[in-house]
Amino acid sequence: MSKLQSAAQRAKDDFNAIQSEIHAINTRLEQINTLQRHIGTYRKTQDVFVRYRKAKDKRTFYAEHEDAIDRHGGEGVF
Repeated sequence: MSKLQSAAQRAKDDFNAIQSEIHAINTRLEQINTLQRHIGTYRKTQDVFVRYRKAKDKRTFYAEHEDAIDRHGGEGVF
């Protein structure tokens, strides 16, 4: 009976360790997915932001491309 209890405890400990690893991996995957989304947004809006920085009339350009500039991370830069 004690061997069975010991084996059950080891199985429980192994299960808990694996659950902890799975949780850590899932958390990291969520972080990576968020990072990939931000990288994609940055790449899609980079050209607009470069043109904004070079624009002579920044207010007009910003008004026309406000969404892309804000998503790029250049909120309200004049």
